[in-house]
Amino acid sequence: MEIFLVFFSGFASYFLARRHQKSKILFALIGILFPLVGLICLWIFVRSTAKNDVSNKLSNSLQSSSAIPTSSYLAVKKSGGFFQEVVGESNYVGNIRKIVGKGQSEVIVSAELIREPNNQFDKNAVRVDIAGLTVGYLPREDAKNFHELINFALRQRKKLIVQARVWFGGEIGSVRLDIGEPAFSVLVNPEDLIENSICWPYGSKVQVTKENDYLVQISKVKGLGFSESGCTAYFELTGSIDSKNRPQISILFRGEKVGELSTQASAKYWTVLEKCLTMKNVFAVGEVRSNSLAAEIVLYMKSPEQLGVDELNQLTS
Repeated sequence: MEIFLVFFSGFASYFLARRHQKSKILFALIGILFPLVGLICLWIFVRSTAKNDVSNKLSNSLQSSSAIPTSSYLAVKKSGGFFQEVVGESNYVGNIRKIVGKGQSEVIVSAELIREPNNQFDKNAVRVDIAGLTVGYLPREDAKNFHELINFALRQRKKLIVQARVWFGGEIGSVRLDIGEPAFSVLVNPEDLIENSICWPYGSKVQVTKENDYLVQISKVKGLGFSESGCTAYFELTGSIDSKNRPQISILFRGEKVGELSTQASAKYWTVLEKCLTMKNVFAVGEVRSNSLAAEIVLYMKSPEQLGVDELNQLTS
């Protein structure tokens, strides 16, 4: 449309100028005005097209960031909420406005954590980017705690991607991240969740017992992590009925036993787990904390009574 107006204004100015050749002032005004109107329309068209291109690129980037190929990023365990603060958002309000978009006040998107060792204000700085746009930084007191985790990702040539809740309103932007304690934020064996496997829905803590009988096996799990504090992993759940006709659930890591649930916990979970095991391999997310003398494994599993209808169907069908 704008291009048509440019040509139209050109032809119009030509014919009108010929008609009013005897009036030099009117001739000059027509010769200037109509081409000027056409150029203004063309400029608006170019600006609008460029703005739409940027908007489309950002939209595509945001969509793709929530579905990044799993081979390119670390599997981060959810913390149960967006508790990690981001600071300095006021310096990036324009970027936050673009990310949230018109007519929205909040979005959930994927964010990348990036170290900035050459930052002139803080060599420990960790930047937060969304779809290639900076939205803030981790607080100074938290940033250094994430260095090992980011370096762990870099050694594997992967990105550290976390979920972010981005809010914008009244020219104010806010960003918070869903990530917990860095040492326990990454699953060290996501590849173990193979075909025909399912992960038990994430829930409250379930204590594993008899870990100290399997310190050698547990050391193999911890060796996959990057921190002396411990790590997070998928553990396989298996079970059987013992000599006293009681269910006993064992905890395995890559085929080796690393502990078991108490008699009470085994009885509680066996009602559902028994049905699952006839059709698929069942895993649960757990944390390992250990030293040379002792070990502790805690699983995060919803209790059977907390399972929703859809969750129960996924486990048992």
